[in-house]
Amino acid sequence: MKNRAFVVLLIVSILVAVSAYSSKKVPPLALSEMTTIWIGLSVGEVYAYRVHLHPNGKGLVAITKKNQEPIVFSIADWDYSKGKI
Repeated sequence: MKNRAFVVLLIVSILVAVSAYSSKKVPPLALSEMTTIWIGLSVGEVYAYRVHLHPNGKGLVAITKKNQEPIVFSIADWDYSKGKI
């Protein structure tokens, strides 16, 4: 019986610790962390995306599908403030 009480107490302690840790809000990235290359895939991994954000407020977006040339778009202007683009 002591063993079972210890296991229950251990599980409850872990759940409380995980809950407290997961409730912390993640701070927004700094501008220097945003100005980089971001890569992503569409649902089903049909398309690949590459976004290159430059510190001067410009950038590039490339979209490609397997075995096809990428389509590249220019970003004329972008701004980052308070964690939002």
